[in-house]
Amino acid sequence: EKCASAERSLAAAVAAQAAAETRGQRLAEEATKAIADSDRVHDNNGKIRAELEMELQQLRLQMDEVTADRDSMVQQHTRADKELEQLTVLLREAQWEKEQLERQQEEWGWAKEELEHKLKDLSLLLVDKEKLEVKL
Repeated sequence: EKCASAERSLAAAVAAQAAAETRGQRLAEEATKAIADSDRVHDNNGKIRAELEMELQQLRLQMDEVTADRDSMVQQHTRADKELEQLTVLLREAQWEKEQLERQQEEWGWAKEELEHKLKDLSLLLVDKEKLEVKL
C-alpha cells in the first residue's frame, strides 16, 4: 500500500512536473512573444520619432521662410512709409507753390488790367494828339 501510495505520489509529481513544464513553456512563449512585441513597438517608436523629427525640421524651415517673408514685408512697409512721407512733403511743397503761382497770377491779372487801362489811355491820348496835329 505504501508502494501504491508512493506510485500515486510519483504519478502526481510527474503530472505536476509535466503541468509545470507546460506552464513554463507557455510562459516562455508568451515572454518571447512579449519581447517580439516590445521590439516591434520600439522599432515603430523609432520610425515615428524619425518621422516626427523630419516634420519638425520641415516646420522649422517653413517657420524660417515665414520669418524671412515677414521681415521682408516689414522692410517693404518701412520703405513705403518713408516714400509716403517724402511724397507728402513734396505734395505740401507743390501745394505751396501752386498757391504762390495763383497769387502771382492774380497780381499779374491786376497788373495786366492796369496796363490795359494805361494802354487805352495812351491810345486815347495818341488819338487826341493826332486830332490836334490835324487841326494844327
